Amino acid sequence: MNAVTLLTAATLVLALASIVLTRGFRLFELAELCAVAALLAGLAMYVAHRRSAHGAPLAWPGRLMLAGSALGIVGLLLKGLFLLLGLGAAQHDMATHVTTPGNPLLVHVHHLFFNLAFVLFAVAATGLALRAMRREYRNRRAARCT
Repeated sequence: MNAVTLLTAATLVLALASIVLTRGFRLFELAELCAVAALLAGLAMYVAHRRSAHGAPLAWPGRLMLAGSALGIVGLLLKGLFLLLGLGAAQHDMATHVTTPGNPLLVHVHHLFFNLAFVLFAVAATGLALRAMRREYRNRRAARCT
């Protein structure tokens, strides 16, 4: 396996781990770490592709993963900007979401971007799976014909 394939798999596995940790185990901090790692792995996948493909464009699943990674990073930057400007709730409890002065929704704005990124990842993963199934079908059909 090459680096692009490994980073693609890592991106999708980390995104899935983030969803499972959030929904299944309520481990929010660990889930956010996995989400950020998935976004960074998606960007690293693009860098590895650019180094190995000598200017060849990414296929559409890779472009979707790159767009999702960029979208998620923008969400983190937006959250940081809101916190820097003091627009979010300073003492907001992330686990229980206890209401505090300020607007706690601004503290969680990055979740919208993460969710949109994960939708793009899911579409890319579906496309990759369909391409692999189609390739397998062609290989089996060619083996039967010979």
